[in-house]
Amino acid sequence: MPEKLFHAIDVHFRHSCQQIVFDQNEVLLCPDGIEFCNDLCTDFDSYCFTATMLKEKQLYNKLGCTLSKASALVGPIIQAEHPRSLAYFFEVFIHLTQSGLFEVTLEFRNFVRDMSGHIRGKKDSWSQIYQLLSDIDLPSFVHVVAQSWRCATDVLEHELGNSHRLAVSARLDYVKRIMETNHSEEERLLRELLSRFEHIPAQPTPRVMLNLAQNMTKQGIHHEAEKIARTVSRMLQQHEICTGRITERIEALKVLSHSQVLQRRMREAEATIREAVVLIINHWGRGHPWAIEFLNVLESWLRSWDRIQEANALREEIKSMVEPMAIL
Repeated sequence: MPEKLFHAIDVHFRHSCQQIVFDQNEVLLCPDGIEFCNDLCTDFDSYCFTATMLKEKQLYNKLGCTLSKASALVGPIIQAEHPRSLAYFFEVFIHLTQSGLFEVTLEFRNFVRDMSGHIRGKKDSWSQIYQLLSDIDLPSFVHVVAQSWRCATDVLEHELGNSHRLAVSARLDYVKRIMETNHSEEERLLRELLSRFEHIPAQPTPRVMLNLAQNMTKQGIHHEAEKIARTVSRMLQQHEICTGRITERIEALKVLSHSQVLQRRMREAEATIREAVVLIINHWGRGHPWAIEFLNVLESWLRSWDRIQEANALREEIKSMVEPMAIL
């Protein structure tokens, strides 16, 4: 069964790479020429990540609402058929399982399969991939998902080139999740990626550097993580090829805030993460999942700093941002 799955992924992505269109900056385009955004996938990923945080806090009502918000995005994601959507599902499956939410993983796996068959038809290549994925036996599920993810990433690099913006983004996501506990190997792979752009900043450069900064944080080298995050922020302002990248700006602030809090510079960390939340709300609105995710992090920090009253007030603010929905 895994071999059939890998073959289906290989065939699908080779065909897809012949159809997709990019502009001169390697930005993926829709048939009408506008940018093919990936907001649905990033929102889905953020909701699922927030769900694991809520599980740790034992806030099960909010957990259910958050998973419902994630499940509501599955249909639109399948319908949009963004080239990176499969990788986002893979990452969420692995992350939920590693966080002790294996039953939720199985629910999502089956839900994605059913929605794909309903929306795209059972003979569609996406539907066949999701059907094969749902047939994998449970003991080997995470291993097969990881192998499938690598297969998809390898095809993108082969078809688009290993320095292409989309291929690099796919590789970064794979490395970050699969090498999550092997920090030194992750660092080696990231520096190898970064060496492809050492002479001049390219489209993927900020993204690779941000992943490297996150790796430095995981290794406890917080001053280096802060240095890289600040370099990315300057790059996004100074280089024309990198301007307008709101997602990278926000993630640079996220990395910076975490490096500051781990260096016990609490006030700076709070100011930085609040700056990121303001950017998110101004760009996408108050109910955006990143805003909820970042404020949940800030709430945890406030409690760890014994600022209980402020943390309680922030929790009420977060509750008002998570609209009641049916539990998945």
